[in-house]
Amino acid sequence: MASKDYYEVLGVSRDASQDDIRKSYRKLALKYHPDRTKGDKDAQEKFKEINQAYEVLSDPGKRKNYDRFGEAGVEGGGGFEGFEFGSSGGGFGGFSDIFDQFFGGGAGVKTGASRRVYRGSSLKLSQELSLKEAAEGKSLKFKVLRQDPCGKCSGSGGDISTCKGCGGSGAVESGGGIFRVARTCPTCGGEGKAVTNPCNSCRGTGLEAKKDTISVKVPPGITDGATLRVPGQGNAGRHNGPRGDIFVEIKVTPHPALRREGDDLHTRLRVSFPEAVFGASRSIEALSGKKTLKIPFGTQSGTRLRLKGEGMPRVGGYGKGDMFVEVQVVTPKKLNKQQKEALKKYAQ
Repeated sequence: MASKDYYEVLGVSRDASQDDIRKSYRKLALKYHPDRTKGDKDAQEKFKEINQAYEVLSDPGKRKNYDRFGEAGVEGGGGFEGFEFGSSGGGFGGFSDIFDQFFGGGAGVKTGASRRVYRGSSLKLSQELSLKEAAEGKSLKFKVLRQDPCGKCSGSGGDISTCKGCGGSGAVESGGGIFRVARTCPTCGGEGKAVTNPCNSCRGTGLEAKKDTISVKVPPGITDGATLRVPGQGNAGRHNGPRGDIFVEIKVTPHPALRREGDDLHTRLRVSFPEAVFGASRSIEALSGKKTLKIPFGTQSGTRLRLKGEGMPRVGGYGKGDMFVEVQVVTPKKLNKQQKEALKKYAQ
């Protein structure tokens, strides 16, 4: 199923209250409930979408992660692993409250369920870079241990047959008369199919751990704390589902002499009293190499001089920031006799 905006699925705005979300969900669930649509496949898919969206937006924690990261934020605990849409307890689980209120536990949910495909979970990595590497950009390679489809059973998990617990409907009923209640089948998780002869290599999961090498390109000018997303390179999904993503957090180590502010760099330069008075040319270290800095005569301590274009590259833009050098005039602590006399004459 293609990814859709959960707010759009439920027909609510992104700042909708929990009450608004619940009301819209109930209205749509009633409209597209399988007992009302009588085998309409499109309506059944719509019903699944509605339940999937409500599963996330009705939970404040999952909703917060979804607003920030999209589907990647609700694929697992902490936003990166473990949770799978349509797993047992999801899917039709969110429908039970409105089912009881509006249908009084009426006829069971007969979906004619087919085996679901699950999106794989995402992986989170981190990488330290020097300020120079962050300025120049870098190609990274990671050795990762990720889940791949089982090579022996091709990701199926083994021999598949109709679930005996629900007869292939994906739901089981309890009660009688008008008080029948439908629940997701605990045997197959609502899929209608189950593994009868598990693969001895993956033990029925359809997945196996494999080592692989992943390449990630870091753009020039990247900032400390930035996260790069590598789509479709995470864990494979169950039942040959699509892969999750890989998220790489970048940590830029502090530079011993340079401090970054946005795209600009800042540093300090100590100069002697004569250099400040008469002016001078000094060699200074920039990220691109040694540069000549001209100190005008009469420069005051604390003056900031600019080296244009010697800052960080602008990510996704053009050009670079600047490098600013704060001049610090050093007051001499020891003077010989001739120097003292010359200074006294200057003072007079």
